[in-house]
Amino acid sequence: MSDKQPEEKDGLLELIKKLWLPIGGFLGAVTLAYNFYKLWLGDQNTVTWFLADGGLLVLAIVLVFVIGRAKFSIRDGAHPFDAPRKEKVSFYPPVLRRSATIGLGFIAALAVLGGILLMQHRQAQARFLAEQEQKLIVLIAAFEGPEDIYGLRNEIIENLRIELDGDQNVEIVPIDEAIAPTQDVDYARELGRQYLADVVIWGWYRPTENPNITIHFENLSTETIDVIQTGVTYQPQASLAELESFEVQQRIGSETSIFISFITGLLAYKSGDYSTATEHFETILQKEDQSTLLDASSLHLYLGLSYYSTGNFEAAIQEFSGVIDLDPNYARAYGNRGLAYASLKQYEIAIQDYDRAIELQPRSVWVMYGSRGGAYVALGQYGRAIQDFDKAIELNPEYALAYAGRGRTYADLEQYERAIHDFDKVIRLGESDQHLVAWAYGNRGGAYDALEEYQRALGDYDKAIELDPEYAWAYEARGSTYAFLGRIELAIQDYDQAIELNPQFAVAYANRGIAYANSGQYERALRDYDNAIKLDPENAWTYGNRGNAYASMKEYERAIQDYNHAIELDPQDALAYRGRGSMYDALAQYERAIEDFDKAIELDQGDASAYLTRGNAYVHLEQYERAIQNYDEAIELDPQSALAYANRGNTYSDLGQYERAIQDYDKAIELGRSDQHFAAWAYGNRGLAYFGLAQYERAIQDYDKAIELDPQYAWAYQVRGHAYEALGNTFKADADFAKYKELTGMDPP
Repeated sequence: MSDKQPEEKDGLLELIKKLWLPIGGFLGAVTLAYNFYKLWLGDQNTVTWFLADGGLLVLAIVLVFVIGRAKFSIRDGAHPFDAPRKEKVSFYPPVLRRSATIGLGFIAALAVLGGILLMQHRQAQARFLAEQEQKLIVLIAAFEGPEDIYGLRNEIIENLRIELDGDQNVEIVPIDEAIAPTQDVDYARELGRQYLADVVIWGWYRPTENPNITIHFENLSTETIDVIQTGVTYQPQASLAELESFEVQQRIGSETSIFISFITGLLAYKSGDYSTATEHFETILQKEDQSTLLDASSLHLYLGLSYYSTGNFEAAIQEFSGVIDLDPNYARAYGNRGLAYASLKQYEIAIQDYDRAIELQPRSVWVMYGSRGGAYVALGQYGRAIQDFDKAIELNPEYALAYAGRGRTYADLEQYERAIHDFDKVIRLGESDQHLVAWAYGNRGGAYDALEEYQRALGDYDKAIELDPEYAWAYEARGSTYAFLGRIELAIQDYDQAIELNPQFAVAYANRGIAYANSGQYERALRDYDNAIKLDPENAWTYGNRGNAYASMKEYERAIQDYNHAIELDPQDALAYRGRGSMYDALAQYERAIEDFDKAIELDQGDASAYLTRGNAYVHLEQYERAIQNYDEAIELDPQSALAYANRGNTYSDLGQYERAIQDYDKAIELGRSDQHFAAWAYGNRGLAYFGLAQYERAIQDYDKAIELDPQYAWAYQVRGHAYEALGNTFKADADFAKYKELTGMDPP
């Protein structure tokens, strides 16, 4: 007995060992097949490509094996005494190897073609995905319930297609798969992702007295559709009778279509297509019934934002006011209404709205502090503006726009070092906003310009233009710096570019006009001033510059008209008074000239040129002492004014005070050497003073110098001739008189 039992036990173990391997292999094969089938159901394209590629790879390996497999054979030598040789020969016959070679070449060609097709497929897929990214895709699953009888989902689909007829930015995707109440939201969202959907609509209802209608809206694009939560559940109250009369289907279909139309408008707004957004929002508002799914505040808010973005600020204000009527504590509506008022330059009202927005959300509205700061700047209340910019930066130290606003304010206050510090901050923080950084470089360049650091200014303008080649203001600012440095051609090129980019840029026309005037191209200058005045008829400065151009062309009456316009627009324009005074002086209306010079000096007591020109008018009236007093003031204000010394010297000379005149001419010559014609004139006048002192040789030396500097200076020949005549040198005197007549066509006086 005892010997029998172990034998049976050993036999059972042996049986299990024998059966385990085939059973395990069978179970593994079944599991593999099942998993493969599930994979095929989930991603048939990938599995098909895997099978095709794998099959071709196996076939290629077999063909290479057929071509390359060899065996060794023993062959006798070519001569009787040669030893037998061992040779490597193909294992398969030549016909089979040739066929394998052809097959391998076919597979290679097929692989290349497949690669090209795969590349084209991926490119097409990328284009398709890019197109889908631009669309609102609404996936509508089959509703669980008596759809064959009541057709609730079909009514929703029909309403959507009618509402969005012809809208290429929306795609409605119905599918036959239903999402049961037992399946969770994650399943609906996963299904939506498979179809690249933005919104998934799914639901169920029952054919009972209370149909228990439940519709889910899943938002898969919360970053762009930010006014809707991740998921919204809609459970309209309805009876079976309403379901059977199709009343509830029509209502739900209409509400759903309005809801989706709003989302479509919202996406259009977010993409910058404000006209399409406005069209959607306005259409919704025109409907008699509104969707209970849609928050009216959001509708009015985004319609207001669309109006604001297209420059219709009045309509925007109405919509934001509508939001506030619905929700008096909606801070965002106050903030945006403030921006609209500010755009209309109604800054006081804008500040009231910013105040309310800040009151409602004091810790999270740094944007409102920044916007209110901008309004204070516009009102010239720079201290309050800086306080607001400081507060915005305190709440959000990374808020680049607040630094930009504060920097601009410091620049307006001529605190350029502080402005540069803030612009530096904008440049560091605003890397993601290329236009803002370009603006910061441009404004920092303006600050360097004001500090007379012209090379640094030019470097910043260059950087601004590099970052934003469409930045017209940067070209204009760089052009003005070039003009100040005397590089007129480069200045005009920059003004040209600024005007090409912005044909409405009045300042660029005006500054190009100045550049043309400075280079003596007065007709071109006048055309630019005309354009600048047409674009900005309220700019006194441009009228004044056009008056200067007419003055240079000796069209004194037209110059006076322009100075009149400038003074009418800006009664505090000291330069216009001085310019008009100079015209009256040129027309020998000396009393009127002095009145204008008086006003210019009253407005700007530091204007040396006004004293200088008033002194000239007093000379014409032979009020020499008053003239000298004005020249004294001019020299005190501007000790480098060669003309003031020269004119005072002329006055002393007229009074017979030749020694004092010569002292002034000495100073005028010293200061005015760089201007050849002025220097020639100053030498001539000093020569006349020496002539008055009967120092004829010294007078002749000065006339020689004047003629050397300006060989066409006829008056110098005349007075030198008289000096030679006084010395008894009639030969040289006659020669100078002859030259004078040659140059003027007149006999010397």
